[in-house]
Amino acid sequence: MAAPCAARAGRVPPRGPGSFERGGWGRDRHGRRGQSPGVAGNESSPLRFPPPLPPAGGVLPGRRHALGGDSCQTHLSLAPLGTLVTATGCRVQVADAYRAWRDRVADLPRLPASHGVVLHSGRNLIRKVTLTKHGHEPLEVAVKAFRVPARPRGFVYAHLRPPKARRCMAYAQKLLELGIGTPDPIASIECREAGFLRESYYVCRYWPADVDLLGLLYGGASGGPDPDALLEQIARFTWRQHQHGVLHLDYNPGNILARTRRGAIDLSLVDLNRLRFKQPDLDDRISGLVRLTTKAPYLRAIGRKYADLHGVDPESFCRRLEDAHVRFRRGRRTMTKLKSLVRRGH
Repeated sequence: MAAPCAARAGRVPPRGPGSFERGGWGRDRHGRRGQSPGVAGNESSPLRFPPPLPPAGGVLPGRRHALGGDSCQTHLSLAPLGTLVTATGCRVQVADAYRAWRDRVADLPRLPASHGVVLHSGRNLIRKVTLTKHGHEPLEVAVKAFRVPARPRGFVYAHLRPPKARRCMAYAQKLLELGIGTPDPIASIECREAGFLRESYYVCRYWPADVDLLGLLYGGASGGPDPDALLEQIARFTWRQHQHGVLHLDYNPGNILARTRRGAIDLSLVDLNRLRFKQPDLDDRISGLVRLTTKAPYLRAIGRKYADLHGVDPESFCRRLEDAHVRFRRGRRTMTKLKSLVRRGH
């Protein structure tokens, strides 16, 4: 492991070749993504110890949100966890089933940025990485590197609210307890600098998907499994989440993985830091469906199956769903125009 970073006020020590934190995995202190490996000027922030993790079975602090209520507050029955503090001050929380991989997981923030395969690059960066260890089969993992938060939010995550990586870890375990599909959680990694959260990562088992839900439900692409069977499975998957009091605040096809196995369709929920736990009313349930597709026939098919499962009138439910979908799309268009005007103003 690398030696601890020597921090001094107003001075950031330089770093060598790019890492997950700076060479494409994280962003700089202004929120900009780091330069590519080996580019002069790559730097690493001094890292300090993060705050203590919440006890197993504890209550995560909540906050108000659009669906109402302190829905972040939920008792989570966590599996036993192994916690490791690295030489650079990053705290690594590892699920008990993967404690044998703890040292390999702890090295992830220090791997070169070119290591692994990019699965998604945007506000956050997701890579597939294969871990190897003597005496074990290779382990394919997905590593989500969250954007380095601005300092006010970094202070909140360091002292007042669980960071996104930690929430993903806890919520994944909760979903599996409820029988809701999600990739197997492995670890969360949190690094602090001078009392502020900086880099953070969520590590889970790589879940190979072979169905392009985004292309099917947003673009109307052909191919893949039978559309009727797929839409029915999505409706059933969503209804089961709601029945267990699970609400995803960004429930769109990009946050649902799908694959076919022996003629069946498996679904898996991702981007778990956006979960809220509460008993949803009918408006909450409808709000959870409006992002699933831009195609009116697909939306009606999902709505009808959902209404059948929930025991409500399909015609009335679909009318409310279609009205909510129109309002949602109109609001998105308005927000897009406003953002465009703001960018032009700058």
